[in-house]
Amino acid sequence: MLGMLTLKPQGIASVRMTRAKRRRSVVERHIVESEQQKQEIHELQLTVTNLREQLKSCTAIEGEVIAGAESGTAGSQQEAGSAYQEVEKLVEASGGPEAEATKRELENANIQAVAEKEKHAKAYKVEGLRRQVQDMDRAKIRLADQETQLDDSSVEIAALRQELEAANEVKAEQGCRIEAACEEKKQLRQEIEELRQTIRPLKAKCVQGSEADKRLQEISKQLEEKSTSLRVSELLIDVLRKETERSHQLR
Repeated sequence: MLGMLTLKPQGIASVRMTRAKRRRSVVERHIVESEQQKQEIHELQLTVTNLREQLKSCTAIEGEVIAGAESGTAGSQQEAGSAYQEVEKLVEASGGPEAEATKRELENANIQAVAEKEKHAKAYKVEGLRRQVQDMDRAKIRLADQETQLDDSSVEIAALRQELEAANEVKAEQGCRIEAACEEKKQLRQEIEELRQTIRPLKAKCVQGSEADKRLQEISKQLEEKSTSLRVSELLIDVLRKETERSHQLR
């Protein structure tokens, strides 16, 4: 029965130390993950900033493209006007059907060139803006996800730190138990020594009386009980010290 009573707190303390070790490793892992998430959030913020700058640059390019297209259109129209004048002069000079055909071909070619130029400019502008917007949307989504994960990790780390504080309180309680057990061990040794001193003269005299024999048996029984208690106390102290050493190693 006495051995069972000593094993029960030992098992509980061992389970608590194992849980404390696991919680500490979990806290350390979450702290590292939290730092990594903070770094990723910072990088995403820089990415969003760069995308905004690129969007501004794309907007400026859009203005230049539109201006270029307009100036190109105006230049093409001027060139077409000059070409028309030249063709009209040729038509007036020659008056043949070939000059009329050349004039129509030139007019069609000019219209087609202007249309193609405007089409390519608009397509380039729209595609560039679409890519920039998509990149920015993806970056914003990633940033929001990282911030959510960081908030969740912070809450979990706070809870784990509270559990670690509770484990430290258990360790302090074990220290108090060790101190009390050492004091009890010291007292038991003193009592055992006193009992031994009481037994010595009785054994030396070899008293045959029933009272002396009864007293001797009682003292011997007390001595055996005290010795058993001392062994149990020493075993408990040894277990508590080992658990305390493990706790220091975890730190």
